[in-house]
Amino acid sequence: MEDSRLLGCPVEICCSVLEYLPRKDLCSICLVNSHLRNLAEQILYAKILISSRNWQSRTLTRLLRSLLRRPRLATYVRSLYLHGSAYFMPYDVGKLPQIRVSGPELEEPLAFVASTTVPYRKDWLKQLRNGAIDAFVAALLSQPMRLNFLRIEQAFFLDSYLIGMVFRSMFCEPQYCGLQLDFSRLESVFLGRSYFNLNENNTADVLPMFYLPSVKKLLIDVENPTTFSWPTVQPPSNSSISVLNLLYVRECFLGDLVSVTKGLNSLEWEWMYTPELEDDKVQTPIIDLKRINKALYHVRETLTDLTIWAQCLYGYPHDWPMWDDYPQLSTRGTLRVMTKLDKLTELTIPITFLLGFTPLLNRRMKDVLPPNIKDLTMTDDLCLFW
Repeated sequence: MEDSRLLGCPVEICCSVLEYLPRKDLCSICLVNSHLRNLAEQILYAKILISSRNWQSRTLTRLLRSLLRRPRLATYVRSLYLHGSAYFMPYDVGKLPQIRVSGPELEEPLAFVASTTVPYRKDWLKQLRNGAIDAFVAALLSQPMRLNFLRIEQAFFLDSYLIGMVFRSMFCEPQYCGLQLDFSRLESVFLGRSYFNLNENNTADVLPMFYLPSVKKLLIDVENPTTFSWPTVQPPSNSSISVLNLLYVRECFLGDLVSVTKGLNSLEWEWMYTPELEDDKVQTPIIDLKRINKALYHVRETLTDLTIWAQCLYGYPHDWPMWDDYPQLSTRGTLRVMTKLDKLTELTIPITFLLGFTPLLNRRMKDVLPPNIKDLTMTDDLCLFW
């Protein structure tokens, strides 16, 4: 097809044709003329995926500089996925990767951060100069993107201090100017490190997600704080969240998170214990079913799908103990709340959460099952501790 024929087509037809082209050809189309370039750029920037093992790659910094130079490009972005493979194992978590950039490459990001009025601006500028990944990700998230999907995981979220500060500024403290992300359409959010971090706590960095006005699906790692508090005086009251996935948070804080979701349909939660935090009052070897009862009671009128996983992190693979050396786990109370979850039809749960570690004959299954259950899966999680 000649260029003149394509240019003569309605915009909708041109976009339909361009959507079938690979990204390499779309980049070539951008060199033809300004009209086709405008259409091709809307497709090129609609979905951004950065996945890299090589932290000397310039992909992230190049994208940030492009958006800073031409802010209109940011308005095309609908999906942002940052997947940084953790090429270093968890025991190297203290050695966070850095992005090495030269002076000229830093000019635009530094100028942008300097133009904001956030109180942590000096620290942000310092971390940019140090090549901290979360400083660049925070700057990227501050651009006028119109996201409906956001996923940041593994090494891109290992250090999330500045990312969390930016989230709090935009979602909870809108008086701060200069941070331009349009989050009014943001429906799906995934923030995760993919493993429990003994050295850092990210709770304050992910809690702002509960304030998003349109989020429907939320999957986050929430590590257990010493004390739990929301980033604002008033806790969120979110009726839009219908799917919630929580990793690592213990049952004492589960109720705080679940209670603010007024329309929750699906909950997936991973219970976790590690003996390496024996001095932590939260990380105890007791599965507190009483607290789980109270948490689930908040969503008894809306919850239709519940999945609970359980695991014990005992060192790293080369430190795994023999069976008889595993820590002693126990349960407290029973899951009587299950009989009150009238809307629940799908349930996946460790059998120990239903019947404890006692012989099965001591408890009756019907006393702890939802009345209208249709699909029941009982797992053998924690079977090494029976």
